[in-house]
Amino acid sequence: MKIEKTNPKHWLYLIIFTANILAGILCRWLAGAQEKHLVLYGHKLNGNLLALHRYLGKRKVDKYNVVYLVIDPVYGRQLKNAGVNVLSGLRLLDVVSVCRGVCIVSDHGPHALYFLQKLTSVKFVDVWHGIPFKGFDHSDFHWLHGYAATFVTSPSMKLMYENRYGFAPHQVKVTGYARTDGLINSGYDNHEIFCDLGIRKAYKKIVLFAPTWSHGDRTHSNIPFGMAPGVFFSRINEMAEQANYLIMFRAHLNSEDSNPQTLPNIRFVPLSVYADTEALLYISDVLVSDWSSIVFDFLVLRRPTIFIDTKAPFPKGFSYGPEYRFGPIVSDLQQLTETIVRSCEQPEEILRDYGGHMQRVATEVYNRYADGRAAERYVSEIDRLLADH
Repeated sequence: MKIEKTNPKHWLYLIIFTANILAGILCRWLAGAQEKHLVLYGHKLNGNLLALHRYLGKRKVDKYNVVYLVIDPVYGRQLKNAGVNVLSGLRLLDVVSVCRGVCIVSDHGPHALYFLQKLTSVKFVDVWHGIPFKGFDHSDFHWLHGYAATFVTSPSMKLMYENRYGFAPHQVKVTGYARTDGLINSGYDNHEIFCDLGIRKAYKKIVLFAPTWSHGDRTHSNIPFGMAPGVFFSRINEMAEQANYLIMFRAHLNSEDSNPQTLPNIRFVPLSVYADTEALLYISDVLVSDWSSIVFDFLVLRRPTIFIDTKAPFPKGFSYGPEYRFGPIVSDLQQLTETIVRSCEQPEEILRDYGGHMQRVATEVYNRYADGRAAERYVSEIDRLLADH
């Protein structure tokens, strides 16, 4: 669950979770024996965590009892109804089981699990959730330096973690990016995704618009070119209606959803409604973004990506800089609509113009690890880690 600092209910959840963690650590000390729980923890069961969960489920790996830890009771019920093995951070007995587990795999900060990492021998693994345009430094990842392992996408990113973020070489494992396995291996069913999203009409093309969030920059907006949301979406909808395209709009988890009105060829798909971002990418013919790390997920599909020409909202600069934008860059609405149409109708032209750039970026951020086997390497690294436990 994403903790909203202004939401008192979220603070209550966090306090209960913390108290349960401390009690669970005491029970672990007293009980001694461990359970074989492999605990996944994130804002949502999506991205790299979801890919790992699916991999373990399909192969029926019985060496671990794979569970997903939640502190949002509503989301926990949703996952249980979907057949996911869930433990609640608000239930003491569940947290005792978590604390007696062998490994925690997370894709963001550990919240109260920090105490478990500091006070026990439970192994912590980070799979992070984005290949960053956003600039980080050593201070951003201080909480990760005590983890047993961090999985990254390429040798280039490993060096970045070591030289810029202060990680020890033995901590950083090059595995690839598990969330892209399904894209590379065609592991999705278009019809099933359309049914889940309620898409009934046969659209000629599907375009996904997925901007990053403001990162504290008050001048940064989900809506490009300084336009009001209603005007922007109305104009985009006109283009989409004429061409029979569907435009899906995916706001970042940290952004407010921009949904000013109901429009026939615009579909708003927030993460709270549909968590599997990769499924949205799989059915999309074109991606439009600004500085979101989602573009690197889409890169493995070798489909056109359009970049909005807007100032990056990152106070610390870049990890991967502007030279890693591997598609057309547009600076106004007319350029955007024309480039969307060109990308949908003549994708081969876009790939001819930008294919070399795409390949160079892919080599840098993935190297040879965009092969659809990242989740397999995740499990192999976890096995090795726990064999030394």
